[in-house]
Amino acid sequence: YFGAAKAEELPAEGRWGYDPARAKQLLAEAGHGSGLNLGMIITERDDYRQQMVLIQEHLAQVGIDLELNLVDHAHYHSQIVRHVNPLVHYGDIAYPNSEIFLHRTFKSDALRNFPNWSRPEFDALLEEIAATPDLDARRELVVEAQALIARDFIVVPITFTGQPLVRHPRVDLGYDLQSSLVLEYRFGNQSRILNVD
Repeated sequence: YFGAAKAEELPAEGRWGYDPARAKQLLAEAGHGSGLNLGMIITERDDYRQQMVLIQEHLAQVGIDLELNLVDHAHYHSQIVRHVNPLVHYGDIAYPNSEIFLHRTFKSDALRNFPNWSRPEFDALLEEIAATPDLDARRELVVEAQALIARDFIVVPITFTGQPLVRHPRVDLGYDLQSSLVLEYRFGNQSRILNVD
């Protein structure tokens, strides 16, 4: 599987770092030198809300006042696909195959294309990736696709959280767990609790 492109594989104009002074300069160039006020809805779930509060604090440092309006989680998800927010906080399962993420998030007609980004050359590139059997050539195309996204700066990955799975040594699943993506243990007829001697 091909994961994310390495930073050095992306164009320089697609590599933004933490630079509050540059952010203020860009806001001023866009006509918002005295600041910018934005409002958005956010789910009341702590894992989303707490991260958005941190983003709100960072934005305030450069003159962006972000008002967060809490809604229930189901409503939040029903609205973000309607593009009601200027910013979208969205958590997803990061499959080890970046092609899945590229299709689900950036293809012009993708439901999770929150920035409403549309580039016909990107969509054509996804088709070319899918039709390319040579792995080296395919990886080059995947990096090229990610470079298009980086150049247009349409998404900012903010966090990566692992999901630990903890299991007591006495728990025998009844099978050898072999997977690159596991969100939970599956217990079946062969699962059992071992006695401790």
